[in-house]
Amino acid sequence: MTMTTDPTLPVASTIGSLPQLTYQLVLAFLTNRADTLTRRYDYAHENQFGANGIYWKGRKPAEGELTDVLPTLVMDDQIGPSMAREVDAQFAKDAEWDAIRDGNALDPGDEIVTALTAWHLHNDQLANAAKDVARQRFWAGRMVARVYIPDKYKEQLMTVAGQPKTLADALKLVRVKAVDPRQGGPLVDGHGDVLGYYYSYLVQITNQQPKRYIEVHTPEHVYLFLSNTGSDLQLVEEADNPFYALQRQDRGGDEYLMWHTNRDGGSALSESALMMQDRLNVVTTYMGRNDDQTGYRQFIVSNAEKPKDINGKDIPYQMGPAVVMRLIGTPYDDVAADASITLRRHDPKWEVVDPLNPTNFHIPSINQWKGQVLALLDQRWTIDTEGRSGVSGESKRQSRKPFERRVAFAAQDAGAFYSWALRAALTLAASLLGNPQQYQDITFRPKFYLDIDAANLEELKVKLLMWQGGALSLTALLEATPGVEDPKAEEERVKEGQANNPVNAARQDALNKLLGNANQSGG
Repeated sequence: MTMTTDPTLPVASTIGSLPQLTYQLVLAFLTNRADTLTRRYDYAHENQFGANGIYWKGRKPAEGELTDVLPTLVMDDQIGPSMAREVDAQFAKDAEWDAIRDGNALDPGDEIVTALTAWHLHNDQLANAAKDVARQRFWAGRMVARVYIPDKYKEQLMTVAGQPKTLADALKLVRVKAVDPRQGGPLVDGHGDVLGYYYSYLVQITNQQPKRYIEVHTPEHVYLFLSNTGSDLQLVEEADNPFYALQRQDRGGDEYLMWHTNRDGGSALSESALMMQDRLNVVTTYMGRNDDQTGYRQFIVSNAEKPKDINGKDIPYQMGPAVVMRLIGTPYDDVAADASITLRRHDPKWEVVDPLNPTNFHIPSINQWKGQVLALLDQRWTIDTEGRSGVSGESKRQSRKPFERRVAFAAQDAGAFYSWALRAALTLAASLLGNPQQYQDITFRPKFYLDIDAANLEELKVKLLMWQGGALSLTALLEATPGVEDPKAEEERVKEGQANNPVNAARQDALNKLLGNANQSGG
């Protein structure tokens, strides 16, 4: 295969040792990136009308600006609470983990365990990052994270006195953080292979223009660029990837200080879910407008003169008990041809209009759209059993089953994040101590406490075991998997990717371990 280089781009020598293709992928992100995630982020974070009402799907003013009526729009958010329920169910309590060496869990008193436990619990950073990436999985369909050393410690590390002496001291300098998928993620070539990662962020210094930095991770190095304009990148710093010395030692592929995984089926927020949320917001807004505009009984008069006071000025009709209205029809002609002739008048008409009854008009529509949004997110059970005291426990369990399958599979990805974050933090800390290979044989096995029914988890476990034993087809298993819209197509994709795929093998192993801990359910 022959590759051509764009002559307008800097050559590799101007960007350190960064491979040219990786560099071009970074530039593509900076200059040609299509933002397909912001709308989904907004809908999941209570911004369903958008800037200046751009997302509003209801009627717009015939005159004036939409921004004038924005304060009157009503949002009935079902997406944000649905995301919160799915994430909370994965973390009924803080996850636990074992550090594994040669297939055996290390003793709780081991230095690695005690140091990483303190790091894990520092400001709840690992649990908070795990919840953040779990939210990303829901709205973006992708989890992205990075392990790093904050800038404030860099000067300290440049001095001999500031160098950490113990693993615990080194870990105090290490942080883990979720990365917004709109700002960072994998650099993927035309064949779908990951060449590295990027992370773009702004640094604001008082009284100065904000500066954009681009962090680029490759199997060998980590680069930091200052982005000036467009394709003008200035190399600021270049360091070794601490994982590089460990690469290809039966690890199943390259490892980085950044990580990602994709949700099967993409974002949970399908276009259908967004559209249905739009309709729910519209009808909820109209119910409020009904209260404002026709919330009182109306008296509508036509073909009648307006009532006047003794001075001839128009006054409103008098309403209320013991009030008698006298309606005078409007004349056919303003002036009679003969003063002795009485003006001909129209017959006045009137109508009493009661306000719309929300239980007949708005509420059924609200319930319809709300139910459709929740059904797409496997959370219809939140309203199906609402206020129904006679619903049996078995009925409730069955209605929650799709949601709990979704939680179990989401926890598989959250567990993969825990395993990577602990290993990345340990490796980065070891590099600060001068020996990044010191803990190369350590892996991690997370244990999650899920807020789901143990019987539903057991059923999913049985189906998995039946499939592994050949008693259940892969199609049937995939039909029970949340987020898989076309089980047949997914079956072909899985079969093609199963052979010699260490990532799939690792994910399968993680799922086996997750489902092997049925007693860890919080339900």
